[in-house]
Amino acid sequence: MASLDKRNGEWRVRWRDPDGKARSRQCPTKAAAQALIREVEDAFALGRRWEPRDARPQTDIRTLLKDYAEECARVLRPGTAVRYALGLDLWLRYLDKVHGKGAPLPPSILTRRMLSDWYGDLKHGGLHGRDRSDATRRKIVEVGQLAWKWMYDNDESGAEIPAPRTLRMAREAASPTVAPTWAEMDTVIGALDGWHQRLAIVLRFTGLRCQQAMGLRWADVDLGRGRLTIRGELGKSRQEQRGRIVPISPHLVAILRDWEREDEWMITSKRAKARERMARARDLERGWERSGVRKEAWEGRPHHAFRKGFVSELKRAGADSDAVEFLVGHSLGLRGVYIDPDALPLKAAVEHIPAVSRPAAAPADVRFDGDDQTTGPMRLIMMDDEERRDLGYAPRPRRDPACPPRVPAGHRVAGKVLSLDAFRKNGGGGGSRTRVRSPFKSQRYVACRKLIGECRDL
Repeated sequence: MASLDKRNGEWRVRWRDPDGKARSRQCPTKAAAQALIREVEDAFALGRRWEPRDARPQTDIRTLLKDYAEECARVLRPGTAVRYALGLDLWLRYLDKVHGKGAPLPPSILTRRMLSDWYGDLKHGGLHGRDRSDATRRKIVEVGQLAWKWMYDNDESGAEIPAPRTLRMAREAASPTVAPTWAEMDTVIGALDGWHQRLAIVLRFTGLRCQQAMGLRWADVDLGRGRLTIRGELGKSRQEQRGRIVPISPHLVAILRDWEREDEWMITSKRAKARERMARARDLERGWERSGVRKEAWEGRPHHAFRKGFVSELKRAGADSDAVEFLVGHSLGLRGVYIDPDALPLKAAVEHIPAVSRPAAAPADVRFDGDDQTTGPMRLIMMDDEERRDLGYAPRPRRDPACPPRVPAGHRVAGKVLSLDAFRKNGGGGGSRTRVRSPFKSQRYVACRKLIGECRDL
């Protein structure tokens, strides 16, 4: 242990290193000497040799956060590891903004005040410049708090890291659970196309998580027996990581028989290879919006809404509760330790899943001159205001024919896509090849307007 004595008006601290070598150091005041004794004894307790601060290797938060991100990538699911890495990147951006880009980040910057200031700074600068919600900011700051705790528990840097602090953050009020019905899920399936429609069909019939469905291979499905193997590597919870074999609905078997097998994946994404297996929520949100389904059933979690609908509709139909929980990978608690999955009525549960109901075809519209051959977009454009009002469409906006507005010069480009509202506001124009993005998919709006005038003159 260190000792203290006074000689020639100065205070001297003497001690022995872990290897037994005697050392001493002069201090100008007794308070400084006592502080040195505490540092020496702390280093001795950790089995280290005490060194002056200038001679010690400086701990940098950047290096520690990089090590933490690498550990997350090694032990966490890929999607979770990416979310953690994004949160750590936002933390470093904030620290660069406060302390300067590339400036050293010593452990002393870790305070509760720093967390509070970071939480407030995250309010602005979200995706596409929008403000972040309280829930989003809370999840990001929680990643920083986990990283702080990891650095404190680290054997190499823990002695220099302050004790971790937590920040009290606002939480959104809980809302009642609202799940879509089979009919509502079928409606959104009809509003999708391509691989997004395939993903929605698999989610509807299996109740899987989005990334679990994207990770399915054709080798996982046995169409002859009507069974699906959900590999443990696709699981999120501890229960799901065990893997399971579940029966699938005969209606899904019939649908899968008609799908082309382009490669090993059941759902082949058309996105870039680096993100081929990652489905974006906003793509499915557009399908829900087009379908017109009530927002409270899907808003905020467009993929997970199918999982809620799967569980809710099966239990509403009278399926065995334990069987439904096993199908979606939920833990059965103590019952799951003693219940063999073969004893559960799994096949009877999936038989409650109805086939996908296709929306009925719209009745053919009669053209204003009695010709019933023209329907669809051309028919809608040719209708007069009274016919449009009968079908629930708003009348066309009127403009003064004596002084029609024009498309600005910056928009008069052949082939440029305009919204329908902008096209009407500017009175048409923009070139004969100007395409219009409209609900009718009209690509020759100018020609149609001219045809309308000729027909009305007859």
